[in-house]
Amino acid sequence: MGMQPLELRIQVALLGDLGVGKTTLLKKFMNEDYKHTSDIQEKVIMRNGQKVRLIIRDTAGLEKHNSIPQSYYKGVKGFIFVYDVNNANNSFTNLPKWNDECNRYCSDFEEGNIPVLIVGNKHQKHVEDEVRTERVRHFVEEHEFLDFITVSTANNTNIDECFLRIVDEIIRSIETFENHLSNIGTTDSNLEPGRNSCCTLN
Repeated sequence: MGMQPLELRIQVALLGDLGVGKTTLLKKFMNEDYKHTSDIQEKVIMRNGQKVRLIIRDTAGLEKHNSIPQSYYKGVKGFIFVYDVNNANNSFTNLPKWNDECNRYCSDFEEGNIPVLIVGNKHQKHVEDEVRTERVRHFVEEHEFLDFITVSTANNTNIDECFLRIVDEIIRSIETFENHLSNIGTTDSNLEPGRNSCCTLN
């Protein structure tokens, strides 16, 4: 019987204004695995032969009272910022606020070690978004974020893609870091990509 692949644990967090569809997006991705009694969801996936236990944090309405605790950011290795494509004057323009929160509470964020994917929810096919693509692209490039993607939880469009995109980028950064350690000839297990890593092999 062959050896089972080691499990890589990756923690991702959702951020964005109330009502943009973060919880619905998470429910759609988790499908039957969604736990209604928890704001932390886990799903095991395979990416290029690598077994990944994806841990996803949801604000669960705490953003309504600006009461997201600092502990929400601990150990997170990737963020998904969600906005409503038809709400340009609020949910999109508030994205810099969430960026500032990450800078304040996540020690590796300012150093550019944590990828951010911008997700525009409530996109309708053949209907022009209120938030123009050029505006989003400029925002992504200005902050050196990973990318942006439009999704529709109503039509199940690009749901899996947004989560898998951030996971693949985190795995890529881990592999790059491990190759760097190999090149400099160190085997120090205390050296990890990010000081508060939640990317661990079990």
